Amino acid sequence: MVPKHFFSPDDTGTLRLLAEPEWRGIGITQSLGWEHYEVHAPEPHVLLFRRPKDFVAPPQHTGRVKETTRRK
Repeated sequence: MVPKHFFSPDDTGTLRLLAEPEWRGIGITQSLGWEHYEVHAPEPHVLLFRRPKDFVAPPQHTGRVKETTRRK
């Protein structure tokens, strides 16, 4: 849940889905692959996320060369 103080009760803005940089920008940390998919109008501080059941994160490059591929 997002703390309620992020939302102003006087804010008449449109409830909308947040892009990944937006929800990460307000302090939400999750593994890769999640998407904000629904806005619950009665409680706008509750964000609903989903991701595919068989999701596999792409490999991360560390910038290091494997010992077997290093030139001798």
